[in-house]
Amino acid sequence: MAKQAVQVSEGKYSSMHFRLGARYFDLQQWIQAGNSFKIAAEADKTDPAPAFNLALCLGHQGFTIDARDWFNEALRRNPDPDLRAKILDDLR
Repeated sequence: MAKQAVQVSEGKYSSMHFRLGARYFDLQQWIQAGNSFKIAAEADKTDPAPAFNLALCLGHQGFTIDARDWFNEALRRNPDPDLRAKILDDLR
């Protein structure tokens, strides 16, 4: 369903890519999830959530340096206190 939403919207909305990434994440398909979160993160450079989720996907794939970069990017996007705490915990 999320994949169809991206296709129907012609990929215009970052939220659609985020939802698709979330479905892939639930299935532990880290590469596909990361690709979707990266599109969402680059489409909306103010939203910390896709940057954070991309970092998680990269971490699951063993790309710790890239994951750290995206965690820091998520911090630069001024996350709410709960997400900030999660990011800082993952950076430790």
